[in-house]
Amino acid sequence: MPVGLFWAAIVGNVLKNFDLALLGLIAPFIAPLFFPTNDPLTALILTYALIPIGFISKPIGAYFFGRLGDHWGRRSALMVTSCGMGITTGLMGCLPTYDHVGAWAPIFLALGRVLQNFFAAGESTGGSLLLIESTALKKRSLMSSLYDASSIMGILVASLSITCLGFKGMMEQGWRYLYLFGFLSAVLGVVIRYHVDESKDFKLASETKPMFSPRWRRHLICIVFATGFTYLTYSIPLTLMNGFLPLISSVTREEAIALNTILLGVDLCLLPLFGYMAMRIKKEKLMVFAALSVAILAVPLWNQQIGGGIWPALVFRTVIVTLGALFAAPFHYWSQDGLNVKERYTVIAMGKSIGSQIIGYPAPAICLLVYQKTGWAYTPALFLVVTALMGAGSVIFRNQLLFLEAKQKC
Repeated sequence: MPVGLFWAAIVGNVLKNFDLALLGLIAPFIAPLFFPTNDPLTALILTYALIPIGFISKPIGAYFFGRLGDHWGRRSALMVTSCGMGITTGLMGCLPTYDHVGAWAPIFLALGRVLQNFFAAGESTGGSLLLIESTALKKRSLMSSLYDASSIMGILVASLSITCLGFKGMMEQGWRYLYLFGFLSAVLGVVIRYHVDESKDFKLASETKPMFSPRWRRHLICIVFATGFTYLTYSIPLTLMNGFLPLISSVTREEAIALNTILLGVDLCLLPLFGYMAMRIKKEKLMVFAALSVAILAVPLWNQQIGGGIWPALVFRTVIVTLGALFAAPFHYWSQDGLNVKERYTVIAMGKSIGSQIIGYPAPAICLLVYQKTGWAYTPALFLVVTALMGAGSVIFRNQLLFLEAKQKC
């Protein structure tokens, strides 16, 4: 694989995830700036509700960039997504707050998130395809994990930056500098990608087949549920808990975000290790084991957090992050199984966008809303159990589907 292609995919993914992670991580700090209210919890719920607000724009972006990437190549689609993400992120750093423009402030923030989701829908899938399609088959699980590790790297850099600004008391204005940094780094991503070639598989591929046949719909549904579980193992321990832990335990906001940074570092180290394991153990077995383990452990571990201190919080988040990394490590490679090269971009991008928007991203806002209305703190654990079972089921079902399709060809 050309070194330039590797870094084009990795660096672009780091920058995309840095940009996307900012809103979820800074939500506890900027909520009062865009949603002034006498109830801080309501402001936090409204800010978290912006994270999945691209419910329409992300599937549209997935289809648009999927078809662009399947017809004109992964590189062409990624050049457009890089430019779009960079410009949108830069503009979000210049947004006026409620004190300046009143109710227009949250509207502008929501519009920025909609545009981010539109461009992000094509970025993640295109980068993974560009990388994995240029890798030898026996190393694709490892390369999948490295690509996912680059996602965590982007979130880690964002979390570390926010941790430093938070402890220095600089978040009131510092959050703007983070968005502007995202814009400047996106310029670097565009320059790097301009000089790379197309993926090997795409250049050798034949013409596409008709879209949305019953066969592709079955693959799409499996990717939706697996994606939902993958995103939830991130959004619950690494997004929701930053604002939720101070409500149900003695952990402060600053301590919660510091824990977040540590766990992202752990996740970053675990992903390549699990990718290497997936080269020697069937990736589907690892994914099913991880999902079923989450379903079994989520409620008992969650129960220890309520009213507890920093150690129960650390144990819960570490276990969920570790099992989530085991499931996610071969995910990008797994999602390509059985799909025609020139349909992969569209099917995978749409599956990821739908799964993240209807399952993964809405979880923080829903959990906080249920807690506000009922005082019941177990919604996050219930989310994890249900989605873990769906994730395991989708992997098992798709494995059988691929087996039957191979048998029919014979």
